Amino acid sequence: MDTETTSAPKLSSAAATLFGPAGKTFLESRAQWAADYKDLLSRIQAARETGTISDKLLEDLWWTRSNGVATIKTGALSRKALEQLQQEFHRLTWQIFSDGSEATHRQVVDSFIAFKARGLVVGVLHSVINRVFAAAHPS
Repeated sequence: MDTETTSAPKLSSAAATLFGPAGKTFLESRAQWAADYKDLLSRIQAARETGTISDKLLEDLWWTRSNGVATIKTGALSRKALEQLQQEFHRLTWQIFSDGSEATHRQVVDSFIAFKARGLVVGVLHSVINRVFAAAHPS
């Protein structure tokens, strides 16, 4: 018996048919997300290999609203805080890169508590902290 195999419609055409232009926009943004995510992870790997965290990587991990891992709309780190605490964020980033444990997470949260007490950040930015851990330890 000869049967013809047909493949399911591609998601892009199905979404475009179902949702029109909004479906196409959604899929294009998903494709960009995947590219941004892979780019961020490769830059983290390069930083680990070279022992150098660029200012751009530091900014993308801690400050950029949408960095490929997650988008943070409210409760994000201010540019001023990133600049004032740049050395601290370098230290925290290396600490996170080196050890993604719960103990390290607690130490990073404690650092944010201290930053808040000094008036340098608006609060303990759990979403920002968790996003850096997720980027550094994706598996």
